[in-house]
Amino acid sequence: MGTNDKPYAPPCEELYIYYLRGNADTRDTDFGNSFLGNWEEDGFSFLFFSQKADVKVKKLLSRQPDLILLDSFIMPYEQWQPLDDFPIRAGGFTIYPPWLKPAGKDGNRTIILDPGVVFGSGCHATTSDCLEALDLITSRNRGTPRSAVDIGTGTGLLSIAAAITGIERVIGIDINFLAASTALRNAGLNNVSDRVMFIKGDAKELSSCIKTDLFIANIHYDIMKDLLGSPSFESCSSFILSGLMRSQAWEIVSALKKMPVTLTKEWNSDGIWYTFMGDKH
Repeated sequence: MGTNDKPYAPPCEELYIYYLRGNADTRDTDFGNSFLGNWEEDGFSFLFFSQKADVKVKKLLSRQPDLILLDSFIMPYEQWQPLDDFPIRAGGFTIYPPWLKPAGKDGNRTIILDPGVVFGSGCHATTSDCLEALDLITSRNRGTPRSAVDIGTGTGLLSIAAAITGIERVIGIDINFLAASTALRNAGLNNVSDRVMFIKGDAKELSSCIKTDLFIANIHYDIMKDLLGSPSFESCSSFILSGLMRSQAWEIVSALKKMPVTLTKEWNSDGIWYTFMGDKH
C-alpha cells in the first residue's frame, strides 16, 4: 500500500454516501477514481464517492446479496470536513491540508494532513488538547519518550505529531481500515513513514502485546476503561487520555487514583470534553 501513488488535489465539492447494512467487500470492484473509501462500523458500511454511483452500488449489491442499501445521501464536502478550519493551530503545531501552501513560518511545527472522509483534522477540542499535551510531554526536562502508541489513530494526526517531536517509534492503531490507510498516506506526506507504523486491528487485543513509553488514547470511554488495565498502559511512563465526556472523565480519574500515577494537567472544553495528561510513578 503506497503513500504517494495518487496526486493530491483539493477535495471534491460533493460527497455521495451510500449507507449499507453489512460489511461491504470493495476489493476487486470497478468503482474507479470516484470511490473515496469504505467506512465499516458495527456491521454497517458507508461508501463514499465523489460522483453519483447508483449503478456501481447496485452491481455491488447484486454480487454481495447479504448487503442491504438502507439510504443514500448527498452533502457538500465542507459539511463533512469544514475546510475553513485550516490552517489549524494547536499545541505548537500548525496543520495544513496538502492543497494549501503553508504561509511562512509561524514558530510552530508544520503537519500536512489530508483527512479525506476520516475524522481527525485537528479542529475538535479533544484532538487539539492532545496536541498540546504531546507538545508539553516532549519538551519537558525528562526528555522525549522513545516510543509511543496512539489508540484510535483516525487520520494519524497524533502519531505523526509524535514522530515530528522526535519520538523514534510510533504505532497508531485503528479498528477501521479506511482510517489506517488514510493515516499511512498522511505519514508519507510528512516524511515520517520510517518512524510510524499503522495497524488495522482491535485496540484491546493489540494493547496486550505492545509496550510503550507514551500511551495516547483519544477514544470512546467503553474502550478506554478496559485499556487502563492493559500491558501497554502498565508499561508506559507517561500518558494522554482524551475523548471523554464529563461523567466518563470522572470514572477514568477514579480508576487512575487507584494506580501509581500522577495527573499533571487537565483540559476541558466548555465542561463537556476532557483530556488528561499524566505520569506513572
